[in-house]
Amino acid sequence: RENARYDEKHMERIQENCKTLALAMQLSPLFESKISDTFVETIELAAPLCDLGNVAIPTDILQKQSVLSDCEVEVMKKHTEVGAKILEDIKKNCTYNDFIDMSIEIVRFHHENWDGTGYPNGVKGDDIPLSAQIVSMVSTFCALTEKRTYRVAFTKEEALQIMEQDATIKFNPAIFEIYKKIVRQLH
Repeated sequence: RENARYDEKHMERIQENCKTLALAMQLSPLFESKISDTFVETIELAAPLCDLGNVAIPTDILQKQSVLSDCEVEVMKKHTEVGAKILEDIKKNCTYNDFIDMSIEIVRFHHENWDGTGYPNGVKGDDIPLSAQIVSMVSTFCALTEKRTYRVAFTKEEALQIMEQDATIKFNPAIFEIYKKIVRQLH
């Protein structure tokens, strides 16, 4: 199934690439104590939910084949809070659940930037949950390496060059260094 609202292959790539990055981070002294095997398994399952809140975004905005207006961008930004609210409502009926907790972190914070310029809360640095930092990097890479209605897909190398320009702004530099080393393993 391939359309602007849901692309199964995109979700599978995010899932696989998040798992690959988390596994690589386990080998780093900077992250080995933060990333357990359970973390890797949970992020693999939770990462595809990152854009859950898009269910509340009007189809004409989701499927627009040109640049979004400032007003449309503001509407799109709401998907993080909407998605987190959906998951928080589900959590009310659950006992302790790592999957739901990580999913909420990812959905709410995957558009936050390392320097604090992201949304919805302007959270920065290590205040951004590690799971959301991983999904942010992976989803950016996947978006760049996939064909869009308004541009061709970039190669892995081109995507990495584009991401490197924003590495200290958008991404945790330590994670980005690991990412560069594993880019050939990514889908």
